[in-house]
Amino acid sequence: MVDKKQATIYFKKFLRLLLNKKSLFFIIEAILLPLIISIAFNANEVFEKYHITRTSSIMFISAALWIGLFNSVTSICNERKVIKFEYQIKGLSLPSYVTARVLTELVLCLIEAVLMMGTIVVLYPRVQGNGSQVFLFGITLFLVMFTSDMLALLISAFVKKSFQAMTAMPL
Repeated sequence: MVDKKQATIYFKKFLRLLLNKKSLFFIIEAILLPLIISIAFNANEVFEKYHITRTSSIMFISAALWIGLFNSVTSICNERKVIKFEYQIKGLSLPSYVTARVLTELVLCLIEAVLMMGTIVVLYPRVQGNGSQVFLFGITLFLVMFTSDMLALLISAFVKKSFQAMTAMPL
């Protein structure tokens, strides 16, 4: 059963840690990857010609997949000793911990998807006239990012060391 008080405390803690340590890297990553992808394509042809749009979309989805995987692939591995200590000594509710972690990753993925979609809209002028398509593509990026983030969190929960998680991630 989820203890709402513990989940709230851990959610605030994870957000504070995210803002203090990792936020700049993730913001740069969500903006830099679409910029790198844009080098490969002519801005006037993307969202105009089908085969170029298809290829660039696959690249953007792949970038969202990797961003999600790198968000949390080592998170539980790095905190394993702290989690065990708080579970045994302080009575940590594991469902509350997982709920707070998932909510934090949800917020992070939402911010990254908005930044990535904003970069795509700025880089490709043809997409700006299609508001509903931009919205749907943004939702797709968010869902792929969040799903891969949850997969990475699962990998992080099963392995004991960070290097094992990084080794298992590409699989």
